[in-house]
Amino acid sequence: MQLRKIELWNRGSLTRLAILGMILISLITWIWLNMIAMPGKSYSGTIPPLTEQEILLRDALRRDVEKLSGDIGERNFIQYQKLGKAADFLEASFQTAGYKVERQGYKIDDQFYYNIAVEIPGKKSQMK
Repeated sequence: MQLRKIELWNRGSLTRLAILGMILISLITWIWLNMIAMPGKSYSGTIPPLTEQEILLRDALRRDVEKLSGDIGERNFIQYQKLGKAADFLEASFQTAGYKVERQGYKIDDQFYYNIAVEIPGKKSQMK
């Protein structure tokens, strides 16, 4: 009885392995370029000083965040009254900024909750 030699690495298997390797490298490259890598070039150098308008916006944002997080604080269904205070504050802030505010209310377990909706119209239509 004669024993046959089994080849693990023949020309066909090496070709298939090479093709699989190229597909794997291509897939990893595609994932890197499309999902991980950041486009463009990072900014380097000193940051230019804020304009007067940017300073006003920064200060207003800071006041709003301090009001919502500090003065009003945590708000959820357990602290229902604070949700109302936050909604009132946001509505007043948007109205002061000149926007038309719409409260979208809904009821859960005999309590009303609100979404505050404001439309900021664009300068031109994107429709073609």
